[in-house]
Amino acid sequence: MLRLTKERILWVDSIKAVGMFLVFYDHIAERVAAAGSAIAFYQLKFDHAFLMPVFFIISGFFFKPHGNFNDNFKKLFLRRLLPVFVFGLLFIPLWITYFYMKFGFVDWYQIIVKILYYLKGSPQLNLITWFLVCLFTCEILASFIIPKIKSRTRSLFWGILILVTGLLVCRYHLSIAKLTGVTLNTWYIHEAIVAMGFYFTGFSIFPFIKKIAATKKWMVYLLLPIFFFIAFFTFNLNSPTEDFTVLMVLSQHGYIIPFLITAFAGAFFLISLCIILPFNSLFEYIGKNTLYLLGLNGIFHHFINGEIVDLYAPPDSVVWTSLYCSVIVLLSMLLCAPIITILDKNIPQLFGKTSKEGPFLPNLEKFKWRDKVREANKIYVKNKLLKKEN
Repeated sequence: MLRLTKERILWVDSIKAVGMFLVFYDHIAERVAAAGSAIAFYQLKFDHAFLMPVFFIISGFFFKPHGNFNDNFKKLFLRRLLPVFVFGLLFIPLWITYFYMKFGFVDWYQIIVKILYYLKGSPQLNLITWFLVCLFTCEILASFIIPKIKSRTRSLFWGILILVTGLLVCRYHLSIAKLTGVTLNTWYIHEAIVAMGFYFTGFSIFPFIKKIAATKKWMVYLLLPIFFFIAFFTFNLNSPTEDFTVLMVLSQHGYIIPFLITAFAGAFFLISLCIILPFNSLFEYIGKNTLYLLGLNGIFHHFINGEIVDLYAPPDSVVWTSLYCSVIVLLSMLLCAPIITILDKNIPQLFGKTSKEGPFLPNLEKFKWRDKVREANKIYVKNKLLKKEN
């Protein structure tokens, strides 16, 4: 069985930090693009071509099966889905406030519909957390397959095969839905197959990348511009229409071959860049709090970015658009910092850090739910009998 022990690697934190900056950047850029900016649109289009594949690739770096299926499911549920549900719960009062301030009344029907979508694995209250749902499904599938593969070379082969299969499944999802009754991306099952291809790739190549980063960094400097130019000159080739962008959240990939070329070239460009970038405390902070930032970005995506762009949209130039979006990203992340501090100090177990103890919650991974329920039931029965005797 293949296993990989998780350890903290600085350049991986750098990838998370730069990637999270781009997530915030893209969600303000899409509002600027909607206001008529061609520059923002093409920046968005370039980032979307490889950004989500990067996150799935680095998620695969540290794959480690967790014992039997029940243990594995429990840990993945706590680390991936629990934060999705908690962020959704926290966003309900935000939606109530937003509807009231925007329209003068609370659209309870829309709020209830958004809540019900969680039954299908679609986190409509905070759409940014779709990545965690998709990753959960991806990792459940991967936990069945990867341990049965005897080498990383075979794992890479299977990853490419699964990736192409996933792209075809997404393309012909209507025909598949007629046979299976499963509509597109119920629990992101269709896109999880695509994600699993990138996940397998990350798992397979991680030791190779780690070795290059440690002993042959000169190769990174050599390959960095090559990956960039491949990504830059291919990101627009997978577009069926001029206004097309890759959107994995909608299983929207474009033409398969150009998508794969740009996704891998862009991903390896970002990984190479982060290997040679000087590590700093900001990268460390973002790398350790990526999940918090992912969920909190939903506040800006759903409620704030559009209002900011309505107040002022930048001139349509590379300099102004980039500066405008970057400043808003930095301010947004700064506003997230005190919220992260409060959540991480008090209830980190609800946001992926499930093995922590206290101050209000125990280590959720070691918490014996069944034993506690049995104890509570015994106490209840005992008290009931005492009442009858009295």
